[in-house]
Amino acid sequence: MMLDIPMYWIGPLGGLMPIACPEPGLTNSLVFKAAENQALNGRITRDLQGVRREWSFTEAYLDPDDVAFFESLATHVIKPPFRIVDPLRKNRLLPSVAAPSRASYLSNGYDSWFVYGGTTYPDRSTDTPYVEYTTEGDQRTVRYRPSNCLRVRLNSDGSTVFTNGMLRHWDSANPTNSEVYLDAIDPRGGGLIVDGGEQYVLSLTVNVISGTVEAGVYGVDQSAHLSSSTSVTLSTTGWQTTTMDVIMPSSELGVTPYFRAVGGAAEFCVGYMQLEAGNVATSWEPGFGVPECDIVQFNLASPRYPLTTAQIKVKEL
Repeated sequence: MMLDIPMYWIGPLGGLMPIACPEPGLTNSLVFKAAENQALNGRITRDLQGVRREWSFTEAYLDPDDVAFFESLATHVIKPPFRIVDPLRKNRLLPSVAAPSRASYLSNGYDSWFVYGGTTYPDRSTDTPYVEYTTEGDQRTVRYRPSNCLRVRLNSDGSTVFTNGMLRHWDSANPTNSEVYLDAIDPRGGGLIVDGGEQYVLSLTVNVISGTVEAGVYGVDQSAHLSSSTSVTLSTTGWQTTTMDVIMPSSELGVTPYFRAVGGAAEFCVGYMQLEAGNVATSWEPGFGVPECDIVQFNLASPRYPLTTAQIKVKEL
């Protein structure tokens, strides 16, 4: 199974199913959780507290086996968590990992990053570099930047920070003995689904303030343990963007990014990150690639026996 084929996939880790040719198409909506207040002078202030997505689609003329799969997801006969792979979102990291600077008002933010021997905090004084790209239509150059960034202080050699605190046990002497949460990838954490054996590119924009930092990803196997790693070493101060090829063994279900101090204490800022399928790094996008989800609406009709048409709504959790 190759997840870099440009189509939607849904299901449990290690058992994704393609959502093939939905009719008449698939809607993809952002659902906002925000508090709005209006002053006496009419001015409205809006505090964005969280964002989730919804997908609605119709699968026409399914055979009984396909219907049974979707119904097993909807009724949790197949054990959650489930993931949906969205080909319109190339960055497979969570938004609060893809842009840690935004995590102060998105769920599972910077304060839940797991640090073995150090601290993390938002840095509102160090500007993140601009993201730049050229539009395909009229070839305009567009530039913008995420606000703020995540600052990490690691106290000694070997001190490590993992995205979103997904570890439940950290063995610093032998990292491969470390474990993530149950179900192989913690829904709340930085772990994300990959197709074992396929190629991905990890892009990191980091500002090294002092010391030397090892940055990379660990693979996560089906027993919820960390396994092989891919990494680069950064010691040049100032903002820099680096990329690395990531190919995990076929047994892997996911990866989790990490940063580790090398040779002593280290301090750095994380601007933005991206993990995408393929072997070429492209312009940054703000995540959402493989969110945890659940089927919340499942209606069936049988216009042509024994084939069935299903109307399905999926919500990000």
